[in-house]
Amino acid sequence: MRHIVLGATASVLVLPLSLVGNMATLAWSSGLSLIAVAWILAFTIARLATGPGNSVHVSSSNIVYVGSEVLPSIGVFAFAYVCHHNSFLVFHSLDVPSLGVWRSTARMSLVVAFFASLCLGLVGYFTFRGDTYANILNNYASIDEWANVTRVGYALTMILTYPMEVFVVRHCVGSLLGLYIDTESPEQKPSLSSYSHVIITGLIFASSVGIAVLVTDLGIVLELTGGISATIIGFIMPGLLRITIWLGEDRNVGTSFVGEIVPSFLLAAFGIFALFATTIASVAKML
Repeated sequence: MRHIVLGATASVLVLPLSLVGNMATLAWSSGLSLIAVAWILAFTIARLATGPGNSVHVSSSNIVYVGSEVLPSIGVFAFAYVCHHNSFLVFHSLDVPSLGVWRSTARMSLVVAFFASLCLGLVGYFTFRGDTYANILNNYASIDEWANVTRVGYALTMILTYPMEVFVVRHCVGSLLGLYIDTESPEQKPSLSSYSHVIITGLIFASSVGIAVLVTDLGIVLELTGGISATIIGFIMPGLLRITIWLGEDRNVGTSFVGEIVPSFLLAAFGIFALFATTIASVAKML
């Protein structure tokens, strides 16, 4: 039954949105996603105040500031902040694609994401202590009606976020395979043919649904995805790219080795450590 529901929901709701060719048309989905996130925060805060209800696991253990799950948690937390891969595409989809607008948008997004992550993490841990799952919604019982409504809200955020991720993957695959076709007008950007657009989207969609059908624990998916991809995209590549750019810059432009290279090196080094540490810890937990 679960397989049928997943397949039907994905085909009816996710696939049509994934076939959209212009990221700007998906702007409305961000608003709905924020509403769903706000509901999840409100639910978890309310359950902290009133009690966890019919929860699967509720621990009475003392608060532990650094526990055994700290390494896999780095991957989960990094996953929440990884947006580097679609930054350029989002920038060009802005009504006014200027650096000033981009800085304001990026900073506001980071502030909202930080407080939402901090609030959800603290509230979830204070509610369940040592028994907190990577996906805290798994701590609530399946018969908990309000928790099920919140799970629907979380599923909504995934449904509305997935098409934008597909847009990025499709763009990268098309670029690597040389499938983009130049337009006659210099003002129009190269685009995929309708055939390539549908085939690439279908393959990405089918692989994702296959994983969703086979994997039932979202927590381990977040840990592995964060530990492998988020650390590379969020920590390692930005640090190495900044070092590469600095090495090719004119030394008279005023850039400082200590101010530019040292932080970039530390960022990349932390990313390499987090990549191996979080992945090994997550795989060990699975075994």
